Amino acid sequence: MKRWIIDGHNVLHASSELRGLLSADSSSTSAQRALIHRVSVLKDFGGGSVEVVFDSRHEKSHNDRWRECQGLKGIEVTYGSADTQADSIIEQRVVASDAPESYRVVTNDRMIRHAVEAAGAEAVSVEAFVRELAQIEARQSRVINQLSKTAGAEFGNRLEF
Repeated sequence: MKRWIIDGHNVLHASSELRGLLSADSSSTSAQRALIHRVSVLKDFGGGSVEVVFDSRHEKSHNDRWRECQGLKGIEVTYGSADTQADSIIEQRVVASDAPESYRVVTNDRMIRHAVEAAGAEAVSVEAFVRELAQIEARQSRVINQLSKTAGAEFGNRLEF
């Protein structure tokens, strides 16, 4: 089973779309939510587990309820602390694992990439990850379109007023 670990703030800063949300929202909550929404396709169509790790931020306590909702969708959202930043959490997860080769770590941070690769995990650049997400989203769209065609007239939301 694939285990995705995503370096949240690294992806936010590397993606022009998400970086724009960061600059519009000083708390970064909207950018974080957009990233979580985008990666939910991994759980739905990519298989495996998904964890997004963010560095500690002041909005952490305000997001507890939202993080619980993401857990229901199968996306684990983890925040670092003042003592343990996201980079350390990611490295510790992989290095302490009984099966580090099952991890795919998404980051452009060279130190994290070297550490997880040395442990046996796969490091994926943000750019490669975005391309893979686009392919999974396209596959998801094809499946939904096919299901819609198959269901034909029976498929739809028809409420009479």
